[in-house]
Parts: sequence; structure tokens; C-alpha cells
Amino acid sequence: MLKKYIVPILAMLAFLSLTSFSQDGKPTLEEEKAGITQLKEAVSKLSVGMTWDEVVRQLGEPKFVTHASAYIPFYLFAGGQSLTLNFDGQNKLFAAYNKDRFDLLLKEYTAKVTNISVLVDGEDVLFSNPILTINGKIYLSVEELNGVLPVYVTFNEVMQQLEFITTDTPITIGFTTKTMQAPINKIPPDYITTIVPITREKKIKA
Repeated sequence: MLKKYIVPILAMLAFLSLTSFSQDGKPTLEEEKAGITQLKEAVSKLSVGMTWDEVVRQLGEPKFVTHASAYIPFYLFAGGQSLTLNFDGQNKLFAAYNKDRFDLLLKEYTAKVTNISVLVDGEDVLFSNPILTINGKIYLSVEELNGVLPVYVTFNEVMQQLEFITTDTPITIGFTTKTMQAPINKIPPDYITTIVPITREKKIKA
């Protein structure tokens, strides 16, 4: 009877012993960055169809297993990041889930259109693009946040990166570095030549 409780208890103890957090119980910025980097490096070594022996050669032995009736390897990284591996009946890897249950081996995800409302400071905001859900997570068109939140969003084609500029983030326009003020959505992207990286402390909380 107690057997079914042993694995969950061991999992919790291992999680607590292997994960370090700041005094408020949340991972620090450095821990989160380190964990995400470790997670990405681990996933980059995996591919669908690998055997368990091949996985161990790449990632090492798992921290522990997550289910008593089946061998489901669980890897734990800094900042609470984790990776759970699933194997089929032929001992072939077919899924690698992160802590939010996203299969990181998938190249495509199925999105569903949702009819939820979005409110900013109590006011309903309308989006021309559909609001989507993937694995229960909500996704908005970030470009439509321009003029809605105090943030300017642009996609850097050269660097292939999405860039957010907050109203208190210094940017270089020509030869002058300025701190932009609202309404930041009126700034033409062509005038922005250099963007100072945004720290976590300045991120927009959704």
C-alpha cells in the first residue's frame, strides 16, 4: 500500500535537495538562465528513436524515475528546469517534456483558437490576430502589444531575434542615446539602430 507513495516522495525530496532558490523561494535570474541553458544543451543531444543506452551516453544517468509502474527518466537542472523522457515499447525515445509538459522534440505544435478576453488595467483590448492556446498556455501576437503596453516590439531580421523596448530602456537614435518616453509605439523601427539588452527586472508582467 505504501509503495505507490514512495516514488512521489523520493521525487519531491530529490527536487528539494537538487534545486537552490533565493530567499523568497523563487529561482534567481542566474539560476533560471543556467537551468534554461542546461535544458537546451540536453535537448540538443536528443533525437526521436534514440535508445536508452544512447541517451545515457549523452546525458548521463537520470536523477530519479517518476513512476512506479514504468521507467520514466527525470533530469533536473538549475532553477527548477526539468526534462522527463518517454520511451515506447521498443525502448525508443519518442518524447522529452519540460516542466510545462511541452514535448521539446516536436518541431510543430497544435494551436487552438480561444475566445478569451484580454484586459489591460480593466479595459478590454481587441486583437486583430487570433489568441491561441498550446498545451493550455495562452499566446498573443506580440506585435499587437505596441500601443497596448508600455513596450515597443520589433523583429530584427538581420539577427533573427524578437526585441522588446521598454519606456525606460536607453536606445541609440543616430548618434544620440536617449531614454524613450511613452507613447513608445510611435517610434519608427527604422530610427532604432542599437538596443540595450533588457534585464529581467524590466520585463513586462502579463
